[in-house]
Parts: sequence; structure tokens; C-alpha cells
Amino acid sequence: MEHLRKVNDMKCEVSNHVLVFAMRYALGRWTSAPSIVIENIKDNIDCFTTWEKKSMIDDIRYQEGIGYGTEYNKDEWKNFEQWLMDN
Repeated sequence: MEHLRKVNDMKCEVSNHVLVFAMRYALGRWTSAPSIVIENIKDNIDCFTTWEKKSMIDDIRYQEGIGYGTEYNKDEWKNFEQWLMDN
């Protein structure tokens, strides 16, 4: 288990564009992907322009008409949408 913890705690640098692609992939998924992607975007929010934040908000709002996956994911996306507007 100690080995798994070390692997999970590792940090990796990726482009902000990759995080946006990951967010779009995670929208509507019935997995833990939304939690992981949202956490990574929040950790790197300073790398995003105002336009990119607005684009992510627009993507989240568009997904509402399609569905967020699970009810838990819906709450998570809506909370993230508000967080993006506040940051």
C-alpha cells in the first residue's frame, strides 16, 4: 500500500489545454473522472485565461441539457461552475 500512496501523490505537469480536454471528456461520465479533473484544474487555475475559464463554464452549462452522468457528478459540476465564476 505504501507504494500506491507514493504513486497517487506524484505530481505531473501538463498543459492547461490537456486539462480542458480532460474536463470535456469527463463531462457526462459515470466515473470518478470528474473529481480528478476538477481537482487538477483547481490546483492549476492560475494557468488559465479568463476566456478559458468562461469556455469551461459554457461547456458545463451546455452539458446540463445532455446530462452530467450521476446525480453526484451533477452537484460536483455545478459546484465547480460556481467556483470558476468566483475565481
